Amino acid sequence: MATQCTNETRSLPGCGQDPCEQQIARAVASVVHEGPEAIERRLGELDQEWSIGRLVKVITSIGIFVGLGLAWFVHPAWLALPILLGLLLLQYTVSRHSLLTYLFRATGLRTGMEIEHERIALKALRGDFRHLPTMFDKQDHDALTRMAGEGGIADEVPETARIDSQEVVQQVLDTIKH
Repeated sequence: MATQCTNETRSLPGCGQDPCEQQIARAVASVVHEGPEAIERRLGELDQEWSIGRLVKVITSIGIFVGLGLAWFVHPAWLALPILLGLLLLQYTVSRHSLLTYLFRATGLRTGMEIEHERIALKALRGDFRHLPTMFDKQDHDALTRMAGEGGIADEVPETARIDSQEVVQQVLDTIKH
């Protein structure tokens, strides 16, 4: 299940700064709904997914070598190819956008940041980060119990306060962005 960003998903209202946020949220919610095995499978797929940046670097590198070879064996005019590709690579490294970026984006490929957002969201929903220390560690159970009795922090969330998986996914993705 590859999550591809298309022109249709980029124009969705409420996408915010991340053009594929809603599509990623739907994909994460769907995988989480399928269970732990689906999360493991999707994380494996994400490890194999190529980002736009990776593809830009590979394509320009190959093109530069091909251009140099053609200039050496065919005609020196082929030096225009490595020069052009070198300029595109320079443009990409300075601004993170280039003509190749837009071409690959049109085919549905995602940026490394979009792939990483999905990976972190899946890991967070799987529970990978629950044992990490936070600034809100529960060190004094008696104090927390007193706070709970006064309307403060409670250890257990009442059933009526639980939210659906789509809202949880959206909260995780919002947290990752900031």
